[in-house]
Amino acid sequence: MHRLLQRQLKKFLGIPKEEDVPEELRRFVSDVSGTYEENDRERRLLERVNETNAAEINRYKEQEKELELAKEQLSMMESFRRFVPRQFLEFLGKDDIREVALGDSTRSHLTVLFTDIRGFTTLSERMTVEENFRFLNAYLRRMEPAIQGCSGFIDKFVGDAIMALFPPPGHADHGVQAAVAMRQALDGYNVGRAREGFPPIHMGIGLNSGAVMLGTVGSPARMDTTVIGDPVNLASRLESLTKGFGAGILISQDTFAALEDPRRYHLRDVGTVKVVGKDTPVRICEVYDPDPEEVVAAKDRTAETFAGGLAAYRAGRFVEAGERFGACVEGCAEDDVARKYIERCEFLDQQPPDPDWQGVTEMRHK
Repeated sequence: MHRLLQRQLKKFLGIPKEEDVPEELRRFVSDVSGTYEENDRERRLLERVNETNAAEINRYKEQEKELELAKEQLSMMESFRRFVPRQFLEFLGKDDIREVALGDSTRSHLTVLFTDIRGFTTLSERMTVEENFRFLNAYLRRMEPAIQGCSGFIDKFVGDAIMALFPPPGHADHGVQAAVAMRQALDGYNVGRAREGFPPIHMGIGLNSGAVMLGTVGSPARMDTTVIGDPVNLASRLESLTKGFGAGILISQDTFAALEDPRRYHLRDVGTVKVVGKDTPVRICEVYDPDPEEVVAAKDRTAETFAGGLAAYRAGRFVEAGERFGACVEGCAEDDVARKYIERCEFLDQQPPDPDWQGVTEMRHK
């Protein structure tokens, strides 16, 4: 560029030879050439910067799109988890609900919990549709933290009923602890209801442990997760038995056997039952940890008397059994299980069972 400019200037000025170019003109040409080259470098540099900026801006826009897509997918997954618990997916060995297919299943040994509100049908008839849903959501919203806080998860809401699962390890302990926490949460809810002039509500909880099948059922267009197996049915039956036995929480012999240390809880054997759909009698226990402290202490004091009454009942000595259960009520007026046994003893004393009776209470209704 420098020499080209010199030649053009010589031609323009009529200078025939290189050596005839004045020194001032040489310096001028050199300065002009340097300035031009510097400007040219800056121009090329600016073009590269602009190209780089454009590429960075495009890359940033692409990253923004990817981020928004990821947010949408995460939001969608969170929405799905409201309907299909994350723990259920883990049981099926799936990371994403979109991987779940109809018929996916697995087998696991866990504890099943059933609970519902006693007398809900009568209660709901006194409320409007909007009041029913508002009440149910207020109640269920208080139960879920108690379950999740004990390593469990809700499998289903069925009206006022809850079915919850507790996976290993420690499934039986977690289930019992959740049941106690749920009863305590209900006590707190009833305090608020009393302040607003509403009557208290009561719940029954049944727990059973065993091997079940977890999987998906339905059709290609509509499928749902479910848990099937005898342990599920028995847990549901035990929940139904709570009212007939006057107990808040009932657990099966299998749940009792799966506890790491039953002495950590306030438990007592409350009989042997034969439920609908099951041929083998099941021994059941009451968990009375959530009772008021004075009631827990009173039941502890009358534990031997209650056990003696139960032994007499199983042996068919109904008068003796009734007297022992009566002593339990005298020692603890809130012992509704003992009261229920007094009624049974009076009935069976008047209408004795078959000679081969084994002390099993047969439940004829679900």
